[in-house]
Amino acid sequence: MNKNIHRLVFNAARGMLVAVQDSATGHGKGRQGNAGRGGQGTAFVPVQWLTVLAASMMGLPVLEDRSAHAQTLPIHVDKTVPGQRHVVGVAANGVPVVNIASPNRDGGTSVNNFTQYNVGPAGVVLNNSGASSQSRIAGWVQGNMMLGNQHASNIVVQVTQPNPSQLLGAQEIAGNRANLIMVNPAGVYCSGCGTINADRFTLSTGRPVFGADGNLTGFDVREGNISIGGQGLSSPQAQVDLLARSINVNAELWARHLTAVTGTNQVDYQTLNAAPQAGTGPAPQFALDASGLGSMFSGAVRLIGTEQGVGFNLGGGITARAGDIVVENNGDVRVLAGGRLQADGSASVAGTNIDNADAATLDNTRGEVTSGDTAQLNVGASFNADGLLAANASLDIQGTSLTGDGTVQSQGKLSARLTSDFHNTGKLSAGKNVTFDTSGDVTNDGVITAGEGLAVSARNVTNSGELFGQVSNTIHADQAIANSGLIDGGAVRVEAGTTVTNLGRIYGDTLAIGAGLTILNEINPATGNGAVIASRSGDVDLGAPEIVNREHSLIYSAQDLNAGGALDTSGKAAGQASTLTNASATIDVARDANLNVAMASDGLAQAAPVLS
Repeated sequence: MNKNIHRLVFNAARGMLVAVQDSATGHGKGRQGNAGRGGQGTAFVPVQWLTVLAASMMGLPVLEDRSAHAQTLPIHVDKTVPGQRHVVGVAANGVPVVNIASPNRDGGTSVNNFTQYNVGPAGVVLNNSGASSQSRIAGWVQGNMMLGNQHASNIVVQVTQPNPSQLLGAQEIAGNRANLIMVNPAGVYCSGCGTINADRFTLSTGRPVFGADGNLTGFDVREGNISIGGQGLSSPQAQVDLLARSINVNAELWARHLTAVTGTNQVDYQTLNAAPQAGTGPAPQFALDASGLGSMFSGAVRLIGTEQGVGFNLGGGITARAGDIVVENNGDVRVLAGGRLQADGSASVAGTNIDNADAATLDNTRGEVTSGDTAQLNVGASFNADGLLAANASLDIQGTSLTGDGTVQSQGKLSARLTSDFHNTGKLSAGKNVTFDTSGDVTNDGVITAGEGLAVSARNVTNSGELFGQVSNTIHADQAIANSGLIDGGAVRVEAGTTVTNLGRIYGDTLAIGAGLTILNEINPATGNGAVIASRSGDVDLGAPEIVNREHSLIYSAQDLNAGGALDTSGKAAGQASTLTNASATIDVARDANLNVAMASDGLAQAAPVLS
């Protein structure tokens, strides 16, 4: 019944392993060759594999086998490269075993060149032990005779011909743990790929660069794509580096620490710092495209893009479970519908630099950018339509403009420094201070609230929503302020270079309003309601050359009402106003009315408790 079953035994006379019938025995103590017993590394092998094994022992290419359990994707050693000593064999269960080349002495780098290199669903074993060892996917593996007492710290697998690699299973390093570096300028497709017993897993479409001592120093990336699809990539115990001109992630990716560097670069292997260089062929449409259902899970995540004007599409989830998320791209950054950035540490998104500040955007439409600590967004134009930008400690936004009806929130501080307009139709809030500073206009049709102080500074401020600062609320415009909504808070100061027009409500514990030309408090024609300027517990100070209260509107002070030509640095009325007009309206003062005006209309008198 066993006439077609053979096993390998050592032939002392020939000095090599040979295939014999199951009843035969080998010389010496290692006569039991079953892979399931002991550590001898021999195994029962179907007879159809004998020629494959014999060929691989001699360093010949492995022939394709039609067994359902065998590797059906080709692995071919490049015989044209001088000094190539690695060979490809097969375990009893059909899993290919690569006996890696001996490493250099200085750094333990083993370089293995192939014209084709693929991994089937059953996986591939890279044999990094001179003695027999137990592997997870191939059982006992005989020792790599080319290693002796050595082992590699870095295993480089390089494809030298224009044949893209398909990685459909795991690559296991048998024996000693090592870093696995796979490079293929023609591209890499991963579905169900990953590593076992590796500290670091690098996939690159760049050519490896070696130092004079033979150690790997970096990568020369000029072309190529890495695509993660199907069953994804799983190396949760390893650092994962993806280095290519473009990367597609449309499946789950698991790593201990993830770094993806896109663009045409010289990339340092130790630091992963990238120096941009000229590429080969046209630029890709996207540098990093995760517009499908791709999700990245890692302790920390770095996504770096260096190619000018080539964007990032982030449509899945990016989760840093024990560290930071850093996104830096020399082009647009788009967080698509369903996109989510979530970090236990800080989240930093930069989509701009001095070369393309006007072109870069962060599009967070229906997406999420969240951080357990701080979040920094450095972008050209940011769109937050129905999205979420959130941080626990602080959220800092720098860029050209910010627009959207989503939510921007921080449990701590929230700040935005813009060079163009800010239009809010959503909700912005912070547990502490909110600071908005722009050389453009601020238009608020939503809600902006601060648990402590709110400070808004812009060219023009238009508010039809709510601006609230629990402790203080300072609204400054170089030109005009127009309010038809609510401005409220503790110590409230509203000041414009030309006019302050209030058609809504301006409240404060204390209240100071100043204008270079006119303060106008009048009825809102859209609602028919009179405007209100009122303090809850302190003084009201009005400073402008012209002060107008009319058409059923109200100015009320819970303490003193002080009017003058301007506000001083402390927010008190100073100097003399030209006119104060009160027409069909009410000025109500709980204590004193100190009105320093050259002309008061409609019978206004100094220190009158109620003026109407």
